[in-house]
Amino acid sequence: MEVASHESPEAPVHLRRFGRVRLKPGETAVQSYWKTEPGENGMTLVTPSRDASGNVVFDVRMLSVSDDAIDRLNLHGWFPGIFDLDRLDTAENDDAGNLLETLEANPGSSILKTPRMITGPGTPVTMASKVNRSGGEWLGFSLSLRASPLDDGGFDLDIDLDSRSTAKSQ
Repeated sequence: MEVASHESPEAPVHLRRFGRVRLKPGETAVQSYWKTEPGENGMTLVTPSRDASGNVVFDVRMLSVSDDAIDRLNLHGWFPGIFDLDRLDTAENDDAGNLLETLEANPGSSILKTPRMITGPGTPVTMASKVNRSGGEWLGFSLSLRASPLDDGGFDLDIDLDSRSTAKSQ
């Protein structure tokens, strides 16, 4: 995990998150991280599956969640501890779906991206995007995923998220 420092409050904020997790069949990877910009935090949910051809299909949800929403909806268990920058964990698909429904139904969170990506087993796939934000700021993402299918139907999943923001403070 890298966190690039910046010398002035105008400098871009660069967050790099990498993690590896073993998913059982029916599980979703949940990666969360503090402060993508002031008062906002990030969350990425990745649900891999196999299609009829044996390819790996990734259903991805990238979200922004405010500090207020985390407090109001009691979502602290989904986010890193006070001394951690990020958290990578697993959740049953139903629990991840309930989390998304809760976030969608309440103010203070927004779904930024919902890509579906397909690749061969063990082959990395990357999505890059730039999202315009209020006040002329932007938040850029590069998300690379690689899943190696396991004999039990689960996956070893690598997640590499690179986020860049022009947020004025961190």
